Amino acid sequence: MILLMFISGVGFLVCLVVHVGILFGVETELGTVMQVLKCGILVVYLPAALAARRLLRDYGEQGFGEALKKACPSWMATAMGLIILYAIINVIVQLVGKADPGFAYSALLMAAYSTGIGIYYCYKRLAMS
Repeated sequence: MILLMFISGVGFLVCLVVHVGILFGVETELGTVMQVLKCGILVVYLPAALAARRLLRDYGEQGFGEALKKACPSWMATAMGLIILYAIINVIVQLVGKADPGFAYSALLMAAYSTGIGIYYCYKRLAMS
């Protein structure tokens, strides 16, 4: 789990660097980086889905939400929510035609990697208790 949390953290940081680079107009070859980040999401989310299924089996539908609220610190839940909201706003702005598609896509990847960190953190805390 710690390795997957680390991969999620590195993916988030790389997405953040790419996102800020696009924001400031840095010209780079992003095709390869984006392909690696897309593959990284698969590496992160396939085990996360299995972990969530196991937690759902252990806690049931009603207890699952309460267990996650207890395991995830409020600052982490707030940060994930704000990053997801930021990604949604970027997608809407891109759909209107005012932004670079890579900018919105990197924001979506940041949101995905940040939720991966949260999933693994909560799973680790719940599995240890």
